[in-house]
Amino acid sequence: MLQYVPLTFNPNFGQYKPEREGFIFNGELNQYECIQEGGNGAILPFKRVLTDSKGYQKKSYRSSEKSCADCPLRQSCCGKVTKFKKIEESIHKPLYDRMHEKITKNKRYFKQMVKRRSATVEPVLGTLINHHNMKRINSRGITKRTNMFS
Repeated sequence: MLQYVPLTFNPNFGQYKPEREGFIFNGELNQYECIQEGGNGAILPFKRVLTDSKGYQKKSYRSSEKSCADCPLRQSCCGKVTKFKKIEESIHKPLYDRMHEKITKNKRYFKQMVKRRSATVEPVLGTLINHHNMKRINSRGITKRTNMFS
């Protein structure tokens, strides 16, 4: 007897970072804290939500110039010119973190979902790209995509 299980597996994108080296996130205060050995222990509070050039929204965390000014690790951490540390992450990071935890905790689940995705989703994309010469879709989001194919 076949059992229907909805496909709710979206692997994390290539640039996803589960943690920031030398920094720890404090969820209660919504800020990053420097924990690098020899560092000043700078605080990077949440500043704003910004939209990048591709239209994705990101949260921006930034230290003050004052807290990083006399840090011995400033050049390697912030760069030669910049006088503060900035961390940007997707507004959907909690969802990416949940998926990362699911994948790393249960390798069998990960293999099963990759196999199912490669059997259901990927052939559709391959058909669109290879046989219908569709190089890109100029709409973003579920509602626009649904309207395009109806």
